[in-house]
Amino acid sequence: MKIVCVIPIYERSAIAVETLKLFKQQSFPLYEIIAVGSTPNDKITAEKAGVTFLEYANAPLSNKVQYGIDSAREREPDAILTTGSDSWPTNSFCEMMAGHLDQGVDLVGKTRSYSCKVNPKQPLEILEHTYKRRKDPIGGGRLLSKKALDLIDWQVYRPGLNKGLDGASYQTLTTNIKNLKVLIANNDTEAFSMDVKSTLWKTITPFMKIKRARHDLHIKNIKSPELWLEKYYPGSLDLFKEIVPGIRIRGMA
Repeated sequence: MKIVCVIPIYERSAIAVETLKLFKQQSFPLYEIIAVGSTPNDKITAEKAGVTFLEYANAPLSNKVQYGIDSAREREPDAILTTGSDSWPTNSFCEMMAGHLDQGVDLVGKTRSYSCKVNPKQPLEILEHTYKRRKDPIGGGRLLSKKALDLIDWQVYRPGLNKGLDGASYQTLTTNIKNLKVLIANNDTEAFSMDVKSTLWKTITPFMKIKRARHDLHIKNIKSPELWLEKYYPGSLDLFKEIVPGIRIRGMA
């Protein structure tokens, strides 16, 4: 199965390069990873990770991601995967996604994901969150089949949007495709993604906004976040120690 991954990137290079590397090192090899950026640093980030770089204006965001999807179409893939530059997949994430697509699913995603706070001079904090009411897959990593893409002529995102892209694209898909086969893969507990949030870089949805969104989300704090990170993202503690000044990591000097 030939899957192309499209990731918009904008600065926050230390995190973005790690995201790109994690997708390159998946247990299921992706056919190609396309990073769509707009600055010289973005190009350097893509080169460091060894992925394809496309240049496009940073806003509107939906135009930027759609540009990457249009380019991915030229590779004639069986599916495309879209995600964010701060969304870290676990090693088996793409393998899980591809496995479900192989069973005839048109759209694979999750409503359960994680957010990790890495602020200077503050302790690590990780939240597990699942949507209470929303049914559409959202968050880091959504896989869409060629069949579904062909039925909407590959126009996944409406132009001019800077937020709400996932919800808007799901509305487009469900409006234009009858009997769209959607799988919410929350039961795949070892395959997930985690958004890395910090006051050091810009993010559409800050960590504290997620933490306060208990009317929309079931939220659980991960106990012993350092141990949890070392299990699912080996080496991440050393990276955070290097790039986040004074971060408080238990058990490290």
